[in-house]
Amino acid sequence: TKIPSADLIALSYLVPSLGLLLSELPASHGESLVTSAENVNFHANRLRFLLRMLICSISSSEHPVMIFFDDAQWADNDFINDFVLDSTHLGCSTIGIGLERHILYVACYRVDSGNSDDSISIEAMFNQINHVAMTKIQVEDLTERHVDEIISESLSLPHRLTKPLSSVVHTKTAGNPLFTKSFLDSMIDDGKIRYSVEEKRWTWDIVVIGDVSIGDDVAKLFVRKLQRLPSEVQEALKVLSCFGQAIPKYAILNQNTANGLDLAITYGLLENDDELYKFAHSTIETAA
Repeated sequence: TKIPSADLIALSYLVPSLGLLLSELPASHGESLVTSAENVNFHANRLRFLLRMLICSISSSEHPVMIFFDDAQWADNDFINDFVLDSTHLGCSTIGIGLERHILYVACYRVDSGNSDDSISIEAMFNQINHVAMTKIQVEDLTERHVDEIISESLSLPHRLTKPLSSVVHTKTAGNPLFTKSFLDSMIDDGKIRYSVEEKRWTWDIVVIGDVSIGDDVAKLFVRKLQRLPSEVQEALKVLSCFGQAIPKYAILNQNTANGLDLAITYGLLENDDELYKFAHSTIETAA
């Protein structure tokens, strides 16, 4: 279906990334692209109106609508004004329906920094919708027990067999759901977790999996985690970082430093090695 160039321009205004795919837009009715662009507000308002009418036509008290926004950390005020405020504040007054009573917005976002500034800015944008109730749900990281439940159910094995593997996976991923899934997928793709026809179950070498290096994304997660650790652990990691990425355990003579480093191992910041204190990733060493 051929879309009029004016509508394509309006779409590119509402969805900027679309312009990367539409580098050359044909002129319509003999108008140049510049001339058509002068009417972009008119066409953008038309698209907003059609969006409202679409939502109104499919929502009712018997059949409410939920609109889910994923990765809302990338949203800006234009997004809120164009899509959220426009469809809730104006409602469906043209056809006598109060839309705000029949629609649920769900915005999923992540906080990438070590503080809550990102969360505050996102909440401030959605707080502009002051005539509807807003509820915040904080989704915490997975505990080791949660990871074990996932692995046990996925591999159809009892917990007594999966618990050692779950402990390693939780340490490697810090309980982040996305990293946990990605790590398990990579272990299966690499054949480190594989199905044994002879044993008729999934098998793995816990030592091999324990030696797998964590990725950069997980390392950044650990860096943010480092900033929230007890002061004695942070001080111990500072000492270790002065010696490079690793140092023999016998070289640490101060017991407080050794205790701090032992605790850092339980947090997944150091490799669990019998002879060395070793950073799990160079990014963590740099941060320390």
